[in-house]
Amino acid sequence: MKKFHAAGIFMLFVFFTNTETFAQAKKYKVEGKKCMRTEITDPGEFYSTYDFEQSDLDMLKTAGVKDATIELVKKYHTEDAWPAQLGNFDVRIDNPDKIKTYVVYILADMGDKYLLVAPAKYNKAIGEGWAPAQDIYFVIGKVGVKS
Repeated sequence: MKKFHAAGIFMLFVFFTNTETFAQAKKYKVEGKKCMRTEITDPGEFYSTYDFEQSDLDMLKTAGVKDATIELVKKYHTEDAWPAQLGNFDVRIDNPDKIKTYVVYILADMGDKYLLVAPAKYNKAIGEGWAPAQDIYFVIGKVGVKS
C-alpha cells in the first residue's frame, strides 16, 4: 500500500474545504423558491437606493417570494446595507469588474428589473469589504445581467 505524501493530503484538504466557495449551483433555493443563476454584466444598472412600493411587494408575493424573505430583501437591498466597499458609490464605480464576480441568482422578475440574491456562502472569497456577512439583494435593470 502506497503512502500519501503530506503535500497530497494538504491539497485534498484545500480542495474539499474550498468547494463550497467555488462550486456554486445553477439554482439556489430561498425558502423553497428556486432561483436561477445569472451574471452581472453592467453594475451601472444597479438601483442602489431603490424604494419598494406596495405594487413591487405585491409582485414579489405573486412571484412566490415569502413574507420573511421580503422582509430580508427590504432590509438588505440598498447600498447602506451592503458590504462597505460595495456600499460606497465611488468605490463601486471604480470597480465594475469586481462587482461582476459576485455569484447571484434571480429571485424575482420585476418587469424591466430583476431582484437578485447574492448568497453570503458563495461570495466569501470576493475580498474584504466586498464579501457579505449575510445574503444581500440587488435590484438591477435587466440589461445589466446576462440573459
